[in-house]
Amino acid sequence: MLERLNVFIEKQDFCRQREKWPPLTALRVKMAKPSQSCVEACQREQLICEPAFFYQLNKEVELQRYEIYCNSLKTESDLYLPAFNPENKMCLFQSDYLLFSCAGSHEHYNRICPCRDYVKGQVAFCQDCLKNEAHN
Repeated sequence: MLERLNVFIEKQDFCRQREKWPPLTALRVKMAKPSQSCVEACQREQLICEPAFFYQLNKEVELQRYEIYCNSLKTESDLYLPAFNPENKMCLFQSDYLLFSCAGSHEHYNRICPCRDYVKGQVAFCQDCLKNEAHN
């Protein structure tokens, strides 16, 4: 616990938000199957869902970086967003940032999931997070 507290205090700048924690380099975007939550989709790949990355994936331009291309866009507020409809290539984005959740799912849409790796026994850290800490 002390190790986790130390890293969080040293890595976060609460006044200027200069560094994001965990760092974006840890982001691994995964597409969930219909009716599958991000928790399940990430676990399938031996990763964990990282809610801090949802904001990053809630933009069309960011999805294109991960080869997710939208023919149409829709903004709603629900626990399963952001999501993708593979039938018509519609991207659904979250309008209420307080509703970002790793747990939601939808029977017709694929969740767009922000996953990351972790250190065994210390899931608060991505594997590279501690390495970067040693160099600072």
